[in-house]
Amino acid sequence: MRRSIRFLPVIAAVTCAACELLPNGEAKPGDGSIALDVFKESLGTWAWANGDSTCRGNVHTLTFSPDRSAMLLTHREPLDTVTGQRVAKYRVVASGNQILPGLANVIRARLDDETRTTDDGKPVVWDLVLMTPNRYHWHRTDWPDGAVTKPLIRCDGERAMEQWQEGEGT
Repeated sequence: MRRSIRFLPVIAAVTCAACELLPNGEAKPGDGSIALDVFKESLGTWAWANGDSTCRGNVHTLTFSPDRSAMLLTHREPLDTVTGQRVAKYRVVASGNQILPGLANVIRARLDDETRTTDDGKPVVWDLVLMTPNRYHWHRTDWPDGAVTKPLIRCDGERAMEQWQEGEGT
């Protein structure tokens, strides 16, 4: 499901170390002037935002190879019940504030064995967009700017580190 990025002023102002506040009180992702190491900041355990059950399902741990050329999402439960595969491996192709307009904390990566294709038949390429230290979204390179998936929230055990309800910020 695609969504448009919009920020909640209270959440963004409190949790987004790389954001600046606009005159209307909304938060804008940092333009790179506050340099975060997006690789370091995105490490950890994450789950799809799902109300009160966030962090209780098939969470994943996000890690990188030492040279940051590979991003691994290791899931608690198998992604494929036939093979038992629990790891999704991505090849990092770019990172930083030049990937998506107005967004500083982005990692562009190609999923190994990607079967989805763009309208022109090429494999889909994904952008991990770290919006706050505790929330990221996926953006496909063939989607319009601002179109993203439902959020993924950082987990501390079974506790979500950021609250997100369906309909917020979409």
